[in-house]
Amino acid sequence: MCYSPESTPREIPIDVLIEKLNPAGGQNRHQARLDFDIRGSCDGLVCVEVHDSYKVRVFLWNPCTRECVEVKEGNGEDSYSLPMLHGFGYDYNSDDYKVLSVLYQSKTATYKSMIYTLRTNSWRRIQDYPLGASLTEKCATFVSGALYWLVRRILNDVFTKVIISLNLTSEAYMEVPQPDYGTNTRYDQYRVGALEGCLCLLVFNITSRFQKELWVMKEYGVKESWTKYLTIPQPLGCGNLISLSRLIWFLGNDEIVLDLDREMVLYNTKTKSRTYLGIPVCSYYKSHVYVESLVSLNAYNELGSK
Repeated sequence: MCYSPESTPREIPIDVLIEKLNPAGGQNRHQARLDFDIRGSCDGLVCVEVHDSYKVRVFLWNPCTRECVEVKEGNGEDSYSLPMLHGFGYDYNSDDYKVLSVLYQSKTATYKSMIYTLRTNSWRRIQDYPLGASLTEKCATFVSGALYWLVRRILNDVFTKVIISLNLTSEAYMEVPQPDYGTNTRYDQYRVGALEGCLCLLVFNITSRFQKELWVMKEYGVKESWTKYLTIPQPLGCGNLISLSRLIWFLGNDEIVLDLDREMVLYNTKTKSRTYLGIPVCSYYKSHVYVESLVSLNAYNELGSK
């Protein structure tokens, strides 16, 4: 389902994906058991993970041009590994689109990181995921050349949440500094997301009766650039803000799109009013911002093969 402020909500057909899964045509006897997960969206391209009865397949898809490329197998997954985190984004330096897969290795109790690049149509291993950082999200958020997600770490026998990023150019992990929330204030970091090309963080202000605050990092990696962008009272009407990270978009005129009680809501930051858009959100892992484009997947494959 797709929403635009200039049009009514509309469905985007996935028939091209079905055709890729069943190129011979006819009725696919496993089609009724297909499950689709969106790993990410970038520049009008969508990374989709498709589960059927026997295997998991990953596709890069441009719904606007209907181009679809299957990601080559070989990310190192086996019977002793479990996929824990996925991400999809664009490397500005190499002009390439990359897919991240973080696998938990049960034999060694470690995490292995694998990167797929569209130009080479291949996987390779990169720096291992940091030990001691327990994943809290299944899908990373792409912002300005890097992937971000929240993790939990034990510090002095107490769980604390930190933001981890992977720079898609250097392919190195780093911890992102968090805002200065102030003294005598308790916060619970809930989700990371993207807002107007910047990293944003949704937190619960426990001290202020669990009101929600949206912080925006204006400059990559600079702690002082965090700014409190928005305060959302709790409760917002009778609803509960569940998932900001996979569904947030600034529309201008003081309006943003939020996921409220599993439904898309247009929220006016000035009047504090809300408008339900009539679009259900079944799972926050499947709600992503998507902007149409004419980026050609096939062109990247052809350039990489030369």
